[in-house]
Amino acid sequence: MRFDPCPGRRLLLVVSVACALLISAGTVMACLSFQQAKLRVITASETSCMMVAAEVYGDRLSLIRLLQALASDPTIRRGDIEAIRSRLVAVGGEAFGFTGGFAWIDADGTVQASTKGVEGYPADTPWWGETVTTRQWTTSAALVDPAFVGEVLVFAVPTVTEAGVVNGVLAAGLGVAWLRDQAAEQARRFGSGRYGPGTDFLLVDRAGQVIVGPELSGTRDLSGSATYRRIATDRHRASYGTLVRFPGLDSRPDRIISYAGTGSFGETIILEGPASQAFAAANQTLAQQFIAMLLLSAIAILSTSAVGRRLDRLARERDELHRAEHGVVVALQRSLLSSPLPNGASARYLPASSVLNVGGDWYDAIRIDGDRLLLVVGDVVGHGVPAALAMGQVRTATRALAGRLAGPADLLTELDAYVAGMEDVIFCTAVCVEIDLTASQMRHAAAGHPPVLVRQSDGAVTVLKNAGGMPLGLSPGPRDETHLPLADGSVLVLYTDGLIERRNELIDDGIARLAAAVSANRPISGDRCDAVIAEALDGTTPSDDIVLLSFAVESSRRSPDRGAPPHPSSVDP
Repeated sequence: MRFDPCPGRRLLLVVSVACALLISAGTVMACLSFQQAKLRVITASETSCMMVAAEVYGDRLSLIRLLQALASDPTIRRGDIEAIRSRLVAVGGEAFGFTGGFAWIDADGTVQASTKGVEGYPADTPWWGETVTTRQWTTSAALVDPAFVGEVLVFAVPTVTEAGVVNGVLAAGLGVAWLRDQAAEQARRFGSGRYGPGTDFLLVDRAGQVIVGPELSGTRDLSGSATYRRIATDRHRASYGTLVRFPGLDSRPDRIISYAGTGSFGETIILEGPASQAFAAANQTLAQQFIAMLLLSAIAILSTSAVGRRLDRLARERDELHRAEHGVVVALQRSLLSSPLPNGASARYLPASSVLNVGGDWYDAIRIDGDRLLLVVGDVVGHGVPAALAMGQVRTATRALAGRLAGPADLLTELDAYVAGMEDVIFCTAVCVEIDLTASQMRHAAAGHPPVLVRQSDGAVTVLKNAGGMPLGLSPGPRDETHLPLADGSVLVLYTDGLIERRNELIDDGIARLAAAVSANRPISGDRCDAVIAEALDGTTPSDDIVLLSFAVESSRRSPDRGAPPHPSSVDP
């Protein structure tokens, strides 16, 4: 019998080969896990940055809404300078951050009224000229202007006479020092690690100036920063992103920098921190995995199959996490954009005449697929800036959930739980209509909202009975849903209670008045929406916000593609 002269060597060779296979497979696994951990850090940073950008966008939008409501004041429409000055002084503005004060500039460009600044001088500034020329709201970079006190971001809206002629510009100065104080207060309340270990929050204005940042006492120009130039270039392609291991905006090396834009307001949110701290946990995990592989190399033959299963499980977890994170990022991105309405749809939003009554009315028209369209109108209870901010959150949640659920009832059920979890919202009413253009059918569900109107081609108007249910946030639970056929030429009309409610009048009377206006106007699009609102109001001044959303079934069938952007009055600024 021949004995193996070197059984130990052969065994060592076998074990060595097994260890090599184990280390090779383990290295792949560790690297995948390491890259996945880094991706989680990057995605978390991007998500935090986009959430902050969404908050800033909502804050800025609420300020524009406030100015637009104030611009509709009769004293400003008349151009009565003394009355305007008194009205602006009465409003104040410090609670909203307008520490620089208010100013009204006439159509000739002269500052006629200012609560804190200088009056009687020509306001030859870009923000004034752009507001007058475009008849749209405008914001500026951080600047010092005699019309205001201190360094401010100017928010400006056009003012018009009762005849619709621009008679000036209403502007307010959002104090840069106030913004810094707010950021410092949040840092004090939540700690320096609110956005991640060692991560700093920076706010950059539309001119590339840092106006809010850690230990920042004055505005700092970033035109000399190569990193900011890279961010500005990348933002032309995407509204958000992350730079890894780049020099910081103050030239500190090896930084992770996430950025997100604020849409038309032109500001950039930046979260910047040391990459070494951000990836410390991932690096530690990688080192531990290599140590574990060395310790387990002696049992490589038994471990090889487990490593394969482990790799498959990690790949599945990675793909699931990627899909979930991708969906969150896409939903956040779309929440910052104002989408055009589909063909056949028209809408109007009218703010309340009083500054204190600016509320939470909103609408949306979402094409779920080629054949289905979702119309939504809602009203967050309350008035003022908190209601307007809460409206943005609910609207964003609606867009994120649309298309993932079985129908309007399921959508309202999910929104019910969402609204119930919002600290600053008591409840919210909403109505959802899903239209199947191919099957000529609609599904309808409501939550304490005024009923939908359906205008037939012969002018007859049907008031749909609500599918039932309490307002959102009061009693979460399953919602009821109704199914109805839709004939060619039908027009659906959704609205908020500001259009039908009057003091000392039954709500049914207001609905009947609106139904008569809908019957008399065909098609309900463009200026016809204004005509319907005017006839429904019947000369009265609304005390609440108004939303009117209509959809013509016949028009949508002729051209199922998405249409051009809607009338400016129906789009969020």
